[in-house]
Amino acid sequence: MPVSERFLSLLGFQLSQFVDCADVRSLVVYVTHQEPEGQPTLMPVGQWPADGRALAAVDGDSRLRVPAEERRWLPLRDQQLLLGALQVETSHGHWPEPLRQRLQAVALCLTEALSLDLEQQRLPYTVFQPLYIYGPHTAKDCEQWFMDRVVRCACL
Repeated sequence: MPVSERFLSLLGFQLSQFVDCADVRSLVVYVTHQEPEGQPTLMPVGQWPADGRALAAVDGDSRLRVPAEERRWLPLRDQQLLLGALQVETSHGHWPEPLRQRLQAVALCLTEALSLDLEQQRLPYTVFQPLYIYGPHTAKDCEQWFMDRVVRCACL
């Protein structure tokens, strides 16, 4: 799933806010991706700190599939649709309440941004503004003329 430069910029700002948290060792954001064979996977799109290490997809890295006390996953979920995940590695297993709230707020922010980013990429739209006033109190019945043209893909 490709993401925009705007999303990547927001992602960088959101993750870099944890520079003051000594408990957080790393944050990695993954987005869902469907392989050509049809298998879903999680592909990394951003990390903090930006130390240049190569990040593998979740299906290719067996270490990420094994539960670990210092690693947790926060889903980036829009209703029933899993858009991705935020992987959090900390120095210990217990999260203080303020850290948990910050991480959940970041996950929510990234979920909304990713959802909007995908909507913008996938949904072509047209702004349609007739020159006539339309509605129940109009003197002319222009709505039918415009809708007829839209349905038949005719020129307006």
